[in-house]
Amino acid sequence: MKRTIGLLLAALLLMPLALHASAASVPEDMILYFAFDEASGKDLIDGKGGNKLTLDRESRRVEGRIGSGAVSFDGSTDQVLQTNSGMRQDLTLINTGNAFTVSLWVRFEAGQAEKGDQTLIGWGAATDYVRLFVQGGSQNLGLQTAGGYPYAFNHNPDVVGEDKAILLLDSDEWHHIAVIYDGAAKKVTFLIDGRTYEGIPSPETDWADTSYSIEAMKDWFTLGSMNDKSTANFKGMMDDVRVYDRVLREEELLALMKLGTPQEPEPDTPAVPETLDAFTAALAAVLGSGAAAAVFRRRR
Repeated sequence: MKRTIGLLLAALLLMPLALHASAASVPEDMILYFAFDEASGKDLIDGKGGNKLTLDRESRRVEGRIGSGAVSFDGSTDQVLQTNSGMRQDLTLINTGNAFTVSLWVRFEAGQAEKGDQTLIGWGAATDYVRLFVQGGSQNLGLQTAGGYPYAFNHNPDVVGEDKAILLLDSDEWHHIAVIYDGAAKKVTFLIDGRTYEGIPSPETDWADTSYSIEAMKDWFTLGSMNDKSTANFKGMMDDVRVYDRVLREEELLALMKLGTPQEPEPDTPAVPETLDAFTAALAAVLGSGAAAAVFRRRR
């Protein structure tokens, strides 16, 4: 009897670990993933495609919003992360399907609102560059494309409402930011901390068939600046950068946001399933069906 109780308690204790391991796995449809969770060193490895970015110094590794690490940026050219050599084929998949989603966590250093744009992520050549950025002054989240700039207008309560208005560059807090580009639907959608913002053209024009077109990634990939490494540099911290070559549903992005959102503490006493069948199923998920059956097998 004591052995049976011990097995049951072990199963309950192991269950959260099994769920955590499942949540941390890299999805097949992701084409780029920088977790920044390496234990040490200057190299930052793309957990999906094997691409590499290199820090100018190891001390830029800081406590992460998700996992064990994040990366700090001081706004200088030396700290921009960029690659255009030795790229693996996976990186060139960005937007080959006329759609992509970018998701990341950022924390802007306070006092940056009047110091110009801050670029988070971008790719392409100087004449055809794509970037996700926040405007200096207005603090408006936007997406630069070859044909124009759709913006979230998150800074303007008259456009988005009081409950969704947020000044990102003044907050000095972690924020989950995402952009969804849907070329087929001619639509850009932004998410900030789970709140949705429709991309509004600026200047205000209809989105023609050729407007806001985005080429597939074929040149520089950059975190923290534009392709020249000296324009609109980011100052703050960044974590968990993910790029998908498809439109993610809003519920999928909310699930990503929850990975980095502090949760209410679990109660000390594990919840007990209401029925024996439910408990057996939970036990089998951890120990395997054979071991679970052995726990409850009656000796003759």
